[in-house]
Amino acid sequence: MTPAEMLDRLRYGRVEALRRSVKRSFDKGENTAAVANLLQIKDSATDAELFRLGECYEKGIGALPNPARAVHWYELAAARGYLPAMERLGDIYLSGREAGGGPPGGRLPQRAVTRDHLRALQWNRRAAEGGLPEAQARLGSQYAAGLGVAPDRALAERWFRASAEQGSASGQFGLGALYSGAYTGEATDREAVEWFEKSAEQGNMAARMCLAIALLDGRGVQPDAGRALKLMTQAAEGGLVEAMFRLGQLYRNDERIDKDSSKAESWLRRAGIRGHRSAPLALAQLLTKDLPTPDYIGAAAVLREAAERGDAWAQLELGRFYVAGTGVVQDPAEAKGWFLKALQGGIAEARQALHDLETKSIPNEGIGGTNAGGPPANGDPTHT
Repeated sequence: MTPAEMLDRLRYGRVEALRRSVKRSFDKGENTAAVANLLQIKDSATDAELFRLGECYEKGIGALPNPARAVHWYELAAARGYLPAMERLGDIYLSGREAGGGPPGGRLPQRAVTRDHLRALQWNRRAAEGGLPEAQARLGSQYAAGLGVAPDRALAERWFRASAEQGSASGQFGLGALYSGAYTGEATDREAVEWFEKSAEQGNMAARMCLAIALLDGRGVQPDAGRALKLMTQAAEGGLVEAMFRLGQLYRNDERIDKDSSKAESWLRRAGIRGHRSAPLALAQLLTKDLPTPDYIGAAAVLREAAERGDAWAQLELGRFYVAGTGVVQDPAEAKGWFLKALQGGIAEARQALHDLETKSIPNEGIGGTNAGGPPANGDPTHT
């Protein structure tokens, strides 16, 4: 045996020993040690081991979460044709990822991954063609919404159906959304309900919310407010922020549901804390208009928190509170500052509010007045 052959054998033996150590460490939950050993054999790693490194950096298993490092390892595995790595890349590039934690100036910077619909299309298509149902569902959503590709309803339906027929709740929901008219306005409500039902049975929270909406409105199914409330509650408790907001509004002012201001306030607060755009205004309206004793101070606090986060509608309403002295000390200068921010945020009504303030022609409007301001009643500030 030549010296080179002996060296190769020794090197191979070391790699295999480290590989066994990696398995033992993961089995015992010693994830940091497992990742450290995986990195030592990275040059000899299998496709699955490269994928495992990507997964560890994506999920923070034995290492700080680091989306950029995760993508690095996934791309090495995907370049070898490893379908699960392609599937993860399609997901990451479709929505993007925020940077993970970690000390600044560290050896491995915690870089975000920017949303890239073209790369998402590339990887989702390859994984979808390889038969992976989650990638098929995402590819369907890209064709449905025109993300990185021209909208194509036929291809969206094809890929959603391929995913759904493999039992994917995501694919089933995608078909339901497509048939509900969410993407094109062309609705076949009964088919939408059929697929929402299948997805909801598997625990898809968005499907449960959409099914609840269909049951409330009687679209493609007999109206059933009781079941709708149950499904909406499940979706909200499952963490779906839009369902939290809708449930709060149901308890607040929907005649099909018994009114419950306490539950309405609780769900609107939860939605607002999680960043729902319309929840702070709805909550402020509840506190000032729906309670037996209006809570103007509480409403002002809710609006201030949202306004300081950059919510332009909340900035407009908080300005109106300062004009009228509603829940705060009356302060025209403070009001002007919030009106200017709302105007910069694209709220056209702020221009009139500024004019009225400067001419001292202040109408009794806004949440604390007789003419409620803010976004339309459906809760969507962009809806016209």
